Amino acid sequence: MFDTGRTILRPYKESDVKLLLDLWNDAESQGAIFIFAYPGPVREEFAKEMVEKMTKNSSFFALAFDKETDAFVGQVSLMTMSARNRGGNLGIALTKEWRGKGIGTEIVQWMTAYGFKELGLHRVSLGLVESNVRALAVYKKIGYKIEGRAREACWLNGKWENLVDMSILEQEWDMETGSIREEFQGREK
Repeated sequence: MFDTGRTILRPYKESDVKLLLDLWNDAESQGAIFIFAYPGPVREEFAKEMVEKMTKNSSFFALAFDKETDAFVGQVSLMTMSARNRGGNLGIALTKEWRGKGIGTEIVQWMTAYGFKELGLHRVSLGLVESNVRALAVYKKIGYKIEGRAREACWLNGKWENLVDMSILEQEWDMETGSIREEFQGREK
């Protein structure tokens, strides 16, 4: 178990499948998590298969819970994309109740630090739909830089959406403070 400040990150247990089903069957979450799949009800079998793939292929996959209430907050993963190039891909999904409360910022900041400090990554990347302005602001605040956009690459909610690729590099991250180095703050690279 890991402590991010306000949350505890712990491994998935079989009894957690209902929590993930509720999260993954939320229409807004589906648009963020399953950007290359058609929206629709997620069945328990699919959820179990996804968890098995994520736990097998991720360097880190955990569920987040509020420290005070033990309420389910969401899920987070960090997949090592290339051992040779020391790259990882970050993914996070929060339940509706926990969006906009700073928990996502806290978890992403913690996960970024974990990727650099514990996994020895050189680069952490992520992708999102451009209309997810709240998440985009969080990632920018933490220090992630936009690398590019795939124009109209995702059909979501009846319209085409741009996909945004972002990353942060180890030299931009201050290991002591667990945040973006001062000289890189606010600067696009």
